[in-house]
Amino acid sequence: MLVTMLHEQGLSISYDRVLEISVQLGDATVNRYREDGVVCPQVLRRGLFTTTAMDNIDHNPTATTATTSFHGTSISAFQHPTKDKQGEYRGPMRLGEEKVKTVPELPDSFTIIRPAFFTKKTPFPPHSSPVQTDPVTTLLGPQLAMEYEWLEKVSATEETDGAVNMTWRAHHASKKRNPEA
Repeated sequence: MLVTMLHEQGLSISYDRVLEISVQLGDATVNRYREDGVVCPQVLRRGLFTTTAMDNIDHNPTATTATTSFHGTSISAFQHPTKDKQGEYRGPMRLGEEKVKTVPELPDSFTIIRPAFFTKKTPFPPHSSPVQTDPVTTLLGPQLAMEYEWLEKVSATEETDGAVNMTWRAHHASKKRNPEA
């Protein structure tokens, strides 16, 4: 191994030390996540408006084998500092003095994700008009009506039979092609 050879020549730290540093960094990261109560990149600042974008990452060059395919999720976080509000620097992670052999597990709240699904037993929210009318509600009224139309279609559909566009995207695409539908 190259690291071991370099260490023997006095040009590198030992491979055991590399592993020890790696485990200490993992331990410090998990501890920071527990303190903050949120899993986020170390460079994000506290108190800043933050937006995120998520997208799936798919790579499947052939349909005959799953060994070359890949599926994942990409998450990008963007913070929006202003001249007056730069956010609070979170400080560097502190590595423990004691030797750590393994990285602790993240809490279940970070690693277990409940499945989301539609069920006929749970009713949709009632259709009610806003109590107060304001310019934003007035502008969004027609758009909200389109969203409720889609929800009604999904609620009334027992099974997908190809003729019903149940997905939000397909429903709205059909409206663009066929405005009277």
